[in-house]
Amino acid sequence: MSVTIRRHQNWIWYILIFVIIIAFVVFFNPASKMSSGRGGSDRDWGTLRGRPITGKEYSDAKKEAEIFYFLKFHQWPTARDQFGFDADRETYNRLFMMDKFRELKIQISPEATTDYITTVFRGPNQPFNLQVYENFIKETLVPHELTRADFERFAERQVGQQHLITLVGLPGRLVTPQEGESLFRHENDATASEIVFFNSSNFVKSVVSTEPLLRQYYSNNAAAYRLQEQMVVSYAKIASSNFVDEAEKLMLSNTNLDKILDAEYLRNGGTNFYVDNTPAKKPLPIAEAKSKIRAEGKDKYATSLADRKANDLLTELFKAADKTPLKVGDFENFAKQKGLEVKMTKPFEERSAPTDINVPNEFGQIAFQMSGTEPVSTRPVVAEDGVYLIAFRERFPSRIRTFEEVKTTVTADFLRDESKKLASVAAQKFLVATTNAMAQGKSFSAAALAEKHKVMELPPIAISTRTLPELEGKVNLSMVRDAISTMPIGKTAAYVPGVEGGAVVSAKAHLPVDEAKVKAELPQFIDKLRDQRQNEAFSEWFQHSIQNSLKLPVEKSTPRG
Repeated sequence: MSVTIRRHQNWIWYILIFVIIIAFVVFFNPASKMSSGRGGSDRDWGTLRGRPITGKEYSDAKKEAEIFYFLKFHQWPTARDQFGFDADRETYNRLFMMDKFRELKIQISPEATTDYITTVFRGPNQPFNLQVYENFIKETLVPHELTRADFERFAERQVGQQHLITLVGLPGRLVTPQEGESLFRHENDATASEIVFFNSSNFVKSVVSTEPLLRQYYSNNAAAYRLQEQMVVSYAKIASSNFVDEAEKLMLSNTNLDKILDAEYLRNGGTNFYVDNTPAKKPLPIAEAKSKIRAEGKDKYATSLADRKANDLLTELFKAADKTPLKVGDFENFAKQKGLEVKMTKPFEERSAPTDINVPNEFGQIAFQMSGTEPVSTRPVVAEDGVYLIAFRERFPSRIRTFEEVKTTVTADFLRDESKKLASVAAQKFLVATTNAMAQGKSFSAAALAEKHKVMELPPIAISTRTLPELEGKVNLSMVRDAISTMPIGKTAAYVPGVEGGAVVSAKAHLPVDEAKVKAELPQFIDKLRDQRQNEAFSEWFQHSIQNSLKLPVEKSTPRG
């Protein structure tokens, strides 16, 4: 197993996306703890193959789920997870895996576990760093009530999980060279084609625009001109720049700062990540890279100090008010007493942010939780340049704007839509003319020339083609590929609707994949195909097996892998 893991180190690194974790993350960004408990002995945790799951088993699996999340997303999971991570589901999935290890008698050697840990704690082209690992245990896991034993058990079971995937998914790897080559050729055989674009911008001058037509268009699309509910708030900013000196002192007081900077440099891949701004992207000297890391860390620390100051002020404000309801004027007077400048935003919507200040979009979500009866937000808004305290000022209800208010916008929308219609009509007309001409033996380009349209030759398009700059912003690549993939060469054409009108395309030649490409890329293609089939086989087995062997407590439902 040790040899197997070592052979697939890059695969583990990139596919399982386990990253190097170091104390820098904790030092500059204190992690939040998971809200739910990890298990106990006095409740029902469900059963596996008829036997009860113990509290210890659930607790261990829950800890492993937390570690897995942290390695994947660089932060601890919370109750309101932004990545769609279900900690409970992951915990039960791991419990099922552990049960299968026992059933199938999968044994993981200490060497394989060690090999896995050394793989995780090094970046591309970087050696294993023992100090980084020790810092991770001491300064990342321990504050979160996790231990070295928890991580080593997690590592052991990650190796076991990969072994299980290999074992169960083995039938999926039975891809013959002949099947692999057939699929490779299918995905890489290409079609050369010609295309004529019909852009709406060429038809704008042909659009007839009158007042009655514009008003009718406005009436038909009135909902598009609705002004969403808006709000104006008072705010006071606590600038992060006021805390730079304090952040500097606090950083210097940390005796492990140099180790933390070294670890962060390694975590991000060293010279692979820290490069200069020249076109050549030359690696920065280590000293310059660490200076950059230090400056970024200081800025983050200064912002966290500003955030703490903002929360202290809010606590003081609400404490002073005691049981008396706060008013907007109370917030403004308090802020001025503290030497803060109070301003008002321009009107903004809930799903956006004021355009006159540099704040994240969540500003609107926080602001719209306020009202005339609860005018002061208990949540400061953290932005790039500081932290904002906000209070309700005024709310404007949603309404449909009048024609006069949006006439300019209506005119632009009308011209856009009508010119697209004209472009589409012109393309359809050209398609008919071209189809008739090609039926009489003319080529696509000759038919286009007769209709005074410019033809563009497209690069070869295959199933494996993911992007084509010539089509971007005009027509969809997959629609063009579908149109030409089964089209008789030089016999017909097809219309493809587009973003700004449409296009007419014709297949010019089918191009078998170059044999040199087959020879060079086929082995890697077959390897990826086998990995894909293996994972699909494992997933199918997992879904079936967990449904049959895992029984959850009444309040839970069976998790999905």
